[in-house]
Amino acid sequence: MDSLQNPLTEWFERLGDQVVKYKNVVIVVLVAAIAGGAGFVGYRYYRSNVQVAAHKDFMQALRYFDAPVKKEADVSADQLYFASAEEKWQKVAQVFKDGYNNNKSSDLAPMFQSFWAEALIKQGKLSEAIDELKGALNTMVSDDLKQLYSVKLSLMQLDSKNEQESNEGLERLKQIAYNTQNASHGLALYHLGMHAWTNKKFGEAKSYWQQFVVKFSDERALNDKVNVVKSKLDLIAV
Repeated sequence: MDSLQNPLTEWFERLGDQVVKYKNVVIVVLVAAIAGGAGFVGYRYYRSNVQVAAHKDFMQALRYFDAPVKKEADVSADQLYFASAEEKWQKVAQVFKDGYNNNKSSDLAPMFQSFWAEALIKQGKLSEAIDELKGALNTMVSDDLKQLYSVKLSLMQLDSKNEQESNEGLERLKQIAYNTQNASHGLALYHLGMHAWTNKKFGEAKSYWQQFVVKFSDERALNDKVNVVKSKLDLIAV
């Protein structure tokens, strides 16, 4: 099975790339929070200003997150870029860390922390990233984002060399998968199947993936994962 030659590459998508997809959701959540605070006086007026300031800092920080790694000859004079990935993720980590420390009282604080964690992952600092994302989840306002990032945290923990962390991540992923009311229920089923596949527990993988395909084969957002699962189920059936 060629698909088994590098199973971690397929399994541990880690939702890292999907962080970019979360940005629009994050921005919508923040704008809603700002709008909700607008037009009030006293404390609510103060809270509105806090949210606006956090939004400004967050959008500025995203410029660094999105900045490409390129050679100087490949960019325009006014374009933000980095000469190396190492330089980029050190800067991104610092920018979001500062943003978190400067906006701890805002609803966006956990998102600064989440993107900070992502930059730590890129630097190979998984243990630190896990700690930051755990902290972010404790204060995250949006249920949908909290559920998504709970899956991400679980995958990060599964990749940890710390057995306690790994076991904790697996148990959380199972809880999400078994909770049909959780918006990330499908993602959890998919990744549980990948975890089982990686560990050559093909019976378990088949069980998780059959549930996944039955429930989410028509879900456009999960279409790419459904196709992956179907191809692997065909291999198991052989």
